[in-house]
Amino acid sequence: MPLHNSTKVVTEDHFRLILNRIWKAQLTVTGIEGLPDLKNAGNVLKPYTNVKLSLRTPPTLDVEKVRVDLKELLEKNPPYDSEVSYEPGMAGSGWNAPSLSKGLRGTLNQASLVIISIFLLNYFKLKTKGLLWKRI
Repeated sequence: MPLHNSTKVVTEDHFRLILNRIWKAQLTVTGIEGLPDLKNAGNVLKPYTNVKLSLRTPPTLDVEKVRVDLKELLEKNPPYDSEVSYEPGMAGSGWNAPSLSKGLRGTLNQASLVIISIFLLNYFKLKTKGLLWKRI
C-alpha cells in the first residue's frame, strides 16, 4: 500500500486491516464547502460551513436506525448555539454472506481439495519433468 513518507498503517496485522475495511465502522469527510482557500485563510468568522460525511457501517447494522441515530447525534446540542442540520444521502447495507448449509459446505470443501490436488500434481509433474530433462 503506497503511503506518504513516514506515514504508517493503523496496524501491521493484515487480518485486522481487512476486518477494519469490511466490518468496522469508518467515518470519512468527503467534501467541505465554505472554508476559504489556504492562501486566503485568516482568523475570520465564516457565514456557513457544509460538510459531506461518508459513514460506512458493518453489513449487519440496520442502516435506517443509524440514519435516525446520526441525525439526533449531529443536531442535538450544537456548540455555541450554532445551527446544525443533517440531510441523509444515499444509504445501503453492506453484503453479508449467509451461512452455508452443511451439505453445500461439505461439497465446496471437497471441490476445493480436488482443485488444489490437481494443481499440486501438475505443478510437481512439471518440476519433476524439468529436473529429468536437466539430468539427460
